[in-house]
Amino acid sequence: MTKRSPAARGTRLLEVLGWLGTLAILAAYFATSYELLQPTSLTYALLNLFGGLTVGVISWMRRAWQPLTLNLAWALIAALTLL
Repeated sequence: MTKRSPAARGTRLLEVLGWLGTLAILAAYFATSYELLQPTSLTYALLNLFGGLTVGVISWMRRAWQPLTLNLAWALIAALTLL
């Protein structure tokens, strides 16, 4: 078994968070599409905020500017909804 550096572990953690964020956005979309959540609910906004931020971080790490812009806007809209 090889040891991973702290940087490699941190990158792996961010990748996992990015995937969890993707699932959060999909879950929010699914739940509102099937009327399991209201688009004005706290859960919906939190799922979108978490998803937008985590996928945004991964996009920034990869220097993928279009998805970064989309996900930061997504997170901003969710944050404004929470206010």
